[in-house]
Amino acid sequence: MVGKVEILTQSEFAERMGVSGARISQLVKAKRLPTATDGKRVLWPAARDIFLAERADRQTTADSSRPRPRLSSQPRPDDDAGLSVRMSDTEKLTAARARKEAARARLAELDRDEREDSLIPVEEVRADAVVMIAAVRGALLALPSQVALRCEMKTAGEITDLLADEVNRILSEWHTGRWGRSEDSLP
Repeated sequence: MVGKVEILTQSEFAERMGVSGARISQLVKAKRLPTATDGKRVLWPAARDIFLAERADRQTTADSSRPRPRLSSQPRPDDDAGLSVRMSDTEKLTAARARKEAARARLAELDRDEREDSLIPVEEVRADAVVMIAAVRGALLALPSQVALRCEMKTAGEITDLLADEVNRILSEWHTGRWGRSEDSLP
């Protein structure tokens, strides 16, 4: 299951990560961070996980090149669960790589879902919603003038039926839009 995905500008992402926008721009240009289909905006949290894993990777690599004091031969203190309280550089690197792989796996899952049309970009949904709302609004505002002439010399029951038919026509047109459900799936 993929969590909530946000699409951030490079500057928003840089601010959240506490680095310069230029650094994020470099990473995006080098295709080291996952981006939206425009290739510029960054996908959160997948980009965060990859960024942090690569930062930990760099930090561990830099730390391993420094001379280290000799470690005593005594075992490290353990916590109640039997896990080591202090992580070695190798363990940090392994954990960072695992986070990086998990982020890449989530990104691959998002890409697959988008290709299979089970994931729809937010921008597309918003654009379609604006179009559909405008169409329904226009149809409803035009309803009185379209129905008025046909209501002459009709009984209240006939006018009610006429209005109900027109409203149902408008709603069924809206319902069969790009994201509308098929008639089979209606309750």
